[in-house]
Amino acid sequence: MLFDLPAELAEHIVQQLSSQRDLLRLGSACKQARAACKPHIFFDMRVQVCRESQHDRNISILKSLSRGKTDIAKFVHNFCDLECSGGYKSPDVDIIVRALAKLPHLSSLSLDFGHGPFLLVPPYLTRSSLSQFKNLRSMKVRGQASSYETVLGPLLANNPELTHLTIVGGQSALVTSLSEIQARYDIHDIPITSILIGCSLDATIAQFLPLLRHLRITEFKDAVIPADFWMALTHKGITLITLLADITTDALMAYLESYSGLEVVSLSPVNDHHAEAFYRRVLLHHCYSLRKLSIQIRSCMGRWCIRLQALSRCMKLVELNVPIYIINHPTVVYLQNILTLLPNLRKLYLRGPKPNEVYTSLCLQRAISHFRSDRLPDLEVSTDLWVYRTKKEDDVYVLRCVGTWDATRLPRRLW
Repeated sequence: MLFDLPAELAEHIVQQLSSQRDLLRLGSACKQARAACKPHIFFDMRVQVCRESQHDRNISILKSLSRGKTDIAKFVHNFCDLECSGGYKSPDVDIIVRALAKLPHLSSLSLDFGHGPFLLVPPYLTRSSLSQFKNLRSMKVRGQASSYETVLGPLLANNPELTHLTIVGGQSALVTSLSEIQARYDIHDIPITSILIGCSLDATIAQFLPLLRHLRITEFKDAVIPADFWMALTHKGITLITLLADITTDALMAYLESYSGLEVVSLSPVNDHHAEAFYRRVLLHHCYSLRKLSIQIRSCMGRWCIRLQALSRCMKLVELNVPIYIINHPTVVYLQNILTLLPNLRKLYLRGPKPNEVYTSLCLQRAISHFRSDRLPDLEVSTDLWVYRTKKEDDVYVLRCVGTWDATRLPRRLW
């Protein structure tokens, strides 16, 4: 089973072993896990056991799972990715889904319908079986379908604590689904507080926002968001505390200027003229609440580059990811000023302009080598190439390189 893992992950696991006995136990655990997951039904599973539990108990849990004993149900919390291409027959899938619905601690469900020319939700997922779920808190639907009403409808209607929804699919899958759900079910209030949208929306999304009045966290991934959406959020008084958006628009900037209280924001802007609105006005509204800020752009030579005067108002910032443009000199003053003006900063990511990341990183490396502090800052600094942490040398604290920065280890956004 270990040989199925990426080499670097397997190496990391082996490095954590303290003795040959641990390696033998790991081999035994992998053998039982392979037997337990032979049907490949479980793509992701978390098994909860007590801290005092030993290797033998862990193995017994895996054995119970592989033999189909029902007592394992109390340990399963997540079920992910029951794929329609897995070769299952419809009655078998219905049995699996109904069995999953009986798991008392199952709170997260993820369904992947795959991709292809047939824009249909697989027929083997019936409303009657999905209606058996009562305790879900998180739901993820992925695949090319024009509507997910047959899936989302019964889940939204029967799970009052369902607060996290991810939908990645067809052109207007979310809008179409909400329209059909409203027509079929008597739902006037959806408890969703966090939503990730990976499909484009049309202007009709505004009429469904009263159903989503609890919304506080949104993430848009490769999605086109109409101006009506942001205008409706403003009109309904729906204030987000977390916003992750691929594209900035005039309507989005106007919405962010309409209220205060944003805590986490990640933007991938393409227009320079939005930088003025963001640094001069938007930050003023959220400077007392903002904790994490990420500006991710392809070119750092425009107006979105770091502006210390504007950022200095955000005293609660703990994570900052900003582009920085260096021209012919290292930015010693920049780094020292950032750390002085933002005393609560714990993670700082400084990114350079393409295609000169190496040059920028070398300049930043020289700047970082000049850093000195009399107190111990709990801080991690990274550039395009390197990661730095504080160390004490000659009674002062300095930043020293501790390794390379690997983009593959970070999520799409930095939190």
